[in-house]
Amino acid sequence: MNATPRAAAVLLASALALSCDSSYPLEIRVVLPENSDDLDRADNAALVLLPEGVAASYEIDGTDFSVELEVEPDELNRAVELYLARGSELLAWGRSAVFVTQAPTEDLAMFIGRPGALSTYPGALDAPDPDVLAAAASGRGMVLLGSAGETYLFNIFTLTAAAAQTLELEGGLPAPDDGALVSDSVGGVVRVTWDAALTSHRFDPGSDSWSSVAITGASDIGPREGAAHLVDADREWMLIFGGGTSRDVVRLDLLTGDDDAYTAAALPDVELTDPRAFARARWVTREGGPGEGVVLAGTSASDVTALELLPSGGSAVAIGPLGPWEALDCVSLDISGAALTGALRLLCAGGVRADQPTADALLLKLPPETWSAANVELEELPGLLQDPMAEPRWFADDSAVYAQHDGRWLSLARDTLEVVVSTTPALRARGGHSVKLSTGATFLLGGVTTDGLAVDRWQVFTPSVGTAS
Repeated sequence: MNATPRAAAVLLASALALSCDSSYPLEIRVVLPENSDDLDRADNAALVLLPEGVAASYEIDGTDFSVELEVEPDELNRAVELYLARGSELLAWGRSAVFVTQAPTEDLAMFIGRPGALSTYPGALDAPDPDVLAAAASGRGMVLLGSAGETYLFNIFTLTAAAAQTLELEGGLPAPDDGALVSDSVGGVVRVTWDAALTSHRFDPGSDSWSSVAITGASDIGPREGAAHLVDADREWMLIFGGGTSRDVVRLDLLTGDDDAYTAAALPDVELTDPRAFARARWVTREGGPGEGVVLAGTSASDVTALELLPSGGSAVAIGPLGPWEALDCVSLDISGAALTGALRLLCAGGVRADQPTADALLLKLPPETWSAANVELEELPGLLQDPMAEPRWFADDSAVYAQHDGRWLSLARDTLEVVVSTTPALRARGGHSVKLSTGATFLLGGVTTDGLAVDRWQVFTPSVGTAS
């Protein structure tokens, strides 16, 4: 793995100084996107120091500047945001990782990207792996696991990647699409498999080591090829939905008990209407409301609906058109508490329908009460994506939702669903994984290009301003 970030090198910062006799200069390296000539149009910049929200503006000439703060040692969690603009037009922005000035991080860096778009992270990969797995490591950054077990830690503070201990298993590694790599709540990542049997191995970035973790109850779970999964918001447990011939939903704890093992068990009184192998699962969250539900999207069967809803505390609801519709994916159109008293809208689109890539979409309207076939509204939206997207990957911010596939990037307005096709560089055709870091940036890694080659660059989605938390 190799990256050669282009760093911006006009000093911005004195106005943000936290004056004190013990203050010291803190330099922050700014990493610019690849092909960033458009950012040379910048004529002003703004720095914001969090949590105070202290801001200062500067006149600049392009990207020839550096960032340095005069800070006082303390124990507050801080971060810095940088905005580049031409006049009032915002060109790029970014946020550093959270740091403490009492114990500063050497070589602190931040990446700035174009708002509401993909930017290409600088530097080509030495050996691109289309099947690489990736997951956030809380407080550390991001762990990447290659298909041969090679492991890297991308440091969120320095924005550099370092090789870590390789995952080596007796009998060989599982296929990349067997199970998942997920984050846990204590800074590690867990490689979970379930196609043949439920197993887990955990990587600890602090000790740079992989270890096998036993699962109490694993023998009762059985094989479930192609099961979908979700991790809870606190990263303390995950759900595994159906797969194979199973119609149950399994909860796997991601915190070990007194026996140093995880615990797995099927949820009582929860049964899917179909195993939904190779479906995609997404949380449906109504902020401040009755809790979370789940939508499962996709089927390969001719007599199964495209979607299945699992309301919190209710029975599964099969909904949507019958017939094979694989790899469609869903995204929420309503944010914050806006839909607490009315229907929450969910858009599911793309995929392969009746063996053909499709641009079709389904619009769900979910009431605040427990969902049922009688109170959930569904509308078909033929051709919404304009061109077929066989394997869309969704991104979102407060202003829009974004679909990426086959070298295309388009945005859909949350209220009207008006589609705008962008010239944003989108290298991925299919495959790959996206990982949102605590800086608000989402990294898109792996997959293949439209030419069938491994994508040899990372791309980064930077949300519109004010939507990165």
